[in-house]
Amino acid sequence: MNKPVCYSLCAYYLYKLKNIKVKENYLSKSKIYNVFVVNNCNGFRKSLENNTFKLQNRNYSSTNNKVYVKGEIYDIIPTLCRKKESKSISSNIIFFILKLLNSKNVATVEEYKENIKKIYFNLIKCYHKIFENNNGNVEYIFSIFNDDIIKNVSPSLRKKKRNMIQEIVLNSLDFFFKNNDNLKDKLDINLLCENIKYKKFLYILKCISYDKEKLKENINVQNVDYLFCRFLNDRIYFTSAIELSSLFVCEEHMTIVTPFKDNSAFNCLIILKYILQIQSKNSLFMFLDIMKYNHLKRGIFCYLFSVNRLTGLLLNYWGSLAAKEYLLLNQGREMEKVKKIEICNDEEINFKNGKCTNHIEGPRNNICKEYYDLPEEMKKNISILNNIEDLKKMVVEIEKNQKEYWVNNIYNNDDVYNVESNNNIITVDDINNHLRRKKKRYYIAIDVEWNRNQKVSIISIATNNRIYIIDLLNIDYNYVSLVYSFFKWLLENPFIYKLFYNFSCDMKILLSFFQNTSNGTYFVNVIDLKDPFLVYKNDGNNLRIDNNVMNFELLNRNILENSNVLLFKKVINNNPCELNKEIRHNISYLESDIITNSCKYTNKIYFKSLSDLCKKVLQKKLNKQLQLSNWKKRPLTRDQIEYAGIDSYVLIKIEEQLVENNYISICLSNSSCLINTFIQKYKFKLCSWE
Repeated sequence: MNKPVCYSLCAYYLYKLKNIKVKENYLSKSKIYNVFVVNNCNGFRKSLENNTFKLQNRNYSSTNNKVYVKGEIYDIIPTLCRKKESKSISSNIIFFILKLLNSKNVATVEEYKENIKKIYFNLIKCYHKIFENNNGNVEYIFSIFNDDIIKNVSPSLRKKKRNMIQEIVLNSLDFFFKNNDNLKDKLDINLLCENIKYKKFLYILKCISYDKEKLKENINVQNVDYLFCRFLNDRIYFTSAIELSSLFVCEEHMTIVTPFKDNSAFNCLIILKYILQIQSKNSLFMFLDIMKYNHLKRGIFCYLFSVNRLTGLLLNYWGSLAAKEYLLLNQGREMEKVKKIEICNDEEINFKNGKCTNHIEGPRNNICKEYYDLPEEMKKNISILNNIEDLKKMVVEIEKNQKEYWVNNIYNNDDVYNVESNNNIITVDDINNHLRRKKKRYYIAIDVEWNRNQKVSIISIATNNRIYIIDLLNIDYNYVSLVYSFFKWLLENPFIYKLFYNFSCDMKILLSFFQNTSNGTYFVNVIDLKDPFLVYKNDGNNLRIDNNVMNFELLNRNILENSNVLLFKKVINNNPCELNKEIRHNISYLESDIITNSCKYTNKIYFKSLSDLCKKVLQKKLNKQLQLSNWKKRPLTRDQIEYAGIDSYVLIKIEEQLVENNYISICLSNSSCLINTFIQKYKFKLCSWE
């Protein structure tokens, strides 16, 4: 059909529809239908006939979703699950969450928090209702984690909002299954795989703590092959294939050519060939680490070191080199363990013989003492917090310790507490510098660990006698809200000196994590050890140095207080230059009356990293091998826990040494109101902070 005929037909049908009224989004049986009608048909017909209307080559996305604007979400979703309408389920969940979280519909922060609670309440009620039916098809709820479905039902939804919605739903599912653990058995793992697809399948199962043994038993061979095929051909998710294979290599009778599942196309040898193809050393080491049985490792090494019978050359030169490196690293780790055991045994022998030695001479001591390590008593005082009850206990402990410290060590100590200043005006710098000189500041150190996507995994908080590891992975809204409230209280509390390394970066990561909870953060008495340190160097106490500066204000005060007529005449009759010269030549009889200040030179000292700072101040390096470890994996290993504890605890020890050696670190604040409140409370010997 040519264009003029096409335009004529369009104009004819529009002419027939010209008397129909325009309606938009009219409601019928709680469903939204969109009607597009042109009112001015004559004008549009003429424009068509004149070829003024031209179609442009653009890609448009259109959706036809059933979004229910009336009724409760816990009535709508169960019905859609029974009908297996995954797209409608996703579109209704998106609409429900965005409607309550839209900033235009929320007036205050409290209202926003109430809306989030309402979301969780309705979602959990929805899950209960689905499980009440024997064939509720709850697996279709998980279609919200399928990014392809999300793009189909809501093309304009931004990635940030999509992640927020998925995180809310995931937290609600995690909470639901924690309190209804027996209902996990009713999940059809194969249907879950079909709805979620490969990208987030293992991650979702890990978040809801699905049993790995049940996953291994219940998943069928088709989905096993589907997951391996997708993981191995997607570089981003390649390590997920190794993680999945760890479920199937725990059988003692397995070899590297045994299929993971009966009739499966994949086995250890196939995975190994893919690793050799991409030449990923980390993937190879990870693959070797998951082998629980030595005969499987031997089979892999035999393949890596195999040679061509005709040429005598290695079949895979890169693989053989990587395997040698892995063996050498393992040998080094075993040697370190043996040396540590020997050192511990030597210490026990010395102790029994009455030799209280603090160190052991010889090369072994250098190996063990090269890196900074937590004291043994601190290793015993590390607490992992992943629930509201433990978090509340920590808040109470810190608040109590802070009050007791200020009362016992500052307010009730006449040698420390001081409110005197020039003209009875005291500033926050006076307080901070005075407490620093007296070495009576109360420190808390904070360090944040995040994964490669810059999503917070844990917050490490250290005091002088305890370390708290706050877990921020897969937790509910109430827990996050309590963590934020505590963190806000901590930053705003001027009676606690907060130690960070790279404060701005940690704040950026934390505020990104608290984006649905926070509404701006103030802080006071924050010390960032990444900032340069100030060093004031005096020229000495010799008052005869030419560059000494005479404090004339204090000189005049001494004249008045002591009624020193002789000194008064010298000040009046001589010009400042002659007076200064006479004082320096006749210092013996005037030094009791004249107060001089030596000139000070300020140096700034920079350190490129925390490890470098630790090496300069504590003479020990920081072991950063675990910095890029998998902080998503739960439970955290003991090494990861101690690593996080060291990164915060070492900040306190560094600051104490800096104070001891007269280095000055600057206290940062961004609220004059908090500073004024601090000064007033200090004057009245108050130290509570709400």
